[in-house]
Amino acid sequence: MEKKHISIALVLILAAFFCSNAIDGKIINGRAVSVQWLYSQTSWGGTFCHSNGEWCGSIDLFTISGGKVTRTDTLCSRSKGYCYSPVFNLCGNKIAFYRLAKAPGSGSSCTSVNGGKNTVSIMDISGNNVANLCDVGTEPLMYNDGAGGLDWPAGDWIYYLKRNGSTNNQIWKVNVTNNQNVQVCTMTLEGQSFGSAYFRRFSLSLAADRIGAQIIGGVSGNDVCEFPNGCSFCSSSGNCNAAISASGNYKASFEGDHSRLILSVFPGVSGITVPAENADAYKIDTKFQPTTTDKFGADVEGLGWACNSDKWVLQHVGWYGHADMLSWGSEQVATNWVDFAAIRISNNGKTTQETCPAEGRPGADCCGGCGKIFPGNEQGDLWVDGGASNMGKYEDASGVWHSVPGWTGMCPPTSVADMPAVKDAPRMLSASVDNKGSIRIFSSVPGRGTVRIMDLRGLTAYSAASEGPVTVPAGTLKPGVYLVKGESGKSAVSTRITVSY
Repeated sequence: MEKKHISIALVLILAAFFCSNAIDGKIINGRAVSVQWLYSQTSWGGTFCHSNGEWCGSIDLFTISGGKVTRTDTLCSRSKGYCYSPVFNLCGNKIAFYRLAKAPGSGSSCTSVNGGKNTVSIMDISGNNVANLCDVGTEPLMYNDGAGGLDWPAGDWIYYLKRNGSTNNQIWKVNVTNNQNVQVCTMTLEGQSFGSAYFRRFSLSLAADRIGAQIIGGVSGNDVCEFPNGCSFCSSSGNCNAAISASGNYKASFEGDHSRLILSVFPGVSGITVPAENADAYKIDTKFQPTTTDKFGADVEGLGWACNSDKWVLQHVGWYGHADMLSWGSEQVATNWVDFAAIRISNNGKTTQETCPAEGRPGADCCGGCGKIFPGNEQGDLWVDGGASNMGKYEDASGVWHSVPGWTGMCPPTSVADMPAVKDAPRMLSASVDNKGSIRIFSSVPGRGTVRIMDLRGLTAYSAASEGPVTVPAGTLKPGVYLVKGESGKSAVSTRITVSY
């Protein structure tokens, strides 16, 4: 049987409304950002470009009002280049991120975008004024449990990790006003060369004088340290996922069990709120889940702090576990360890795993994947609205707002022009052909809906109810050009396919 050739294009329009007012405490207003990534595999390979669960995809902006997410906007679609590691500036009106040189193409292939370059880029929170600041060369190191990233301390410098061969041991910074691009450090650990080691986690304090990092591969380390500290990492202590808070006074990490959030004070710092030492004091399932009716998982991979608050820790919560198990889906969750509050930022939902009798999930043999799509959102970043008088400041654990030492800049008031407009969303529609000639249609738009395939006369050639992938049996469609339309609630996606024999 000759292969069918399918070409795909996608447009999805979202519309919503935005508002933000200042409320101190756990019932906050503000905004969060993170990448929505997708995992989907079939026994004959990936179902679409970058479908292996790496933390790259489209950038979502979430508006928070009264402690709840009231709006979700897609600011940068993966169709314009996969995005990775988005963070806010201190003012909360701009976002920095890696933008890759590739985007979804036809079937499982990738297509070249972004001028064929991997860049550090910025944009307004409206999704407008996207600008590439520098070319980072080789694609940033990514795995399906994360690998490093970038951060934007107070001021005009964005710090990012750059590949050096097969590892990412170089820290660079690029200036947002003049695009000056400077290497800061080639890091070593306890006097050793990194070799095959790499940053798995990376964050900086607002003053860029303290670093939080986890380093694995060849050598290991997980701690918060002075920065740049002679370009040496300070410790090889245990635990995982170390991250530094906005002030630089707190460390977040895991100790063995990835449901147990462990918080500690930076060495030598005194006179501040001290976290509880009990290992169960900040468990995601027993301490934070009961504070909200929004459900999420009980195992975490990936930590971060709000860009301007020491109260809020961001957690990348897996529905089925941490590390590789995140591939089955996850949520971005913000947790307030002082006032005990949680906000589930993303709303991907728990998707039933594909059946695999060999692993105790009865049904068809989908152990190698049958193409179901599992969405996830990484830990991302959070900006807390402290009101006009606290713009450009950070909140300490006692709720007091402070200026950042050494930073004399000003934050402009948020204007209507900064608010998100209606954007093209990344919710993906794609198709592939299996080894028997069947056409499989995949959509990441959640919920039950319908799929219709129409010829150019508008006559329906195939239709089906859907909640997940749809398989069109081999030979159903005659050669020709067809319109494929998927609908679920108020969401709709469409694409054209060409079938030839």
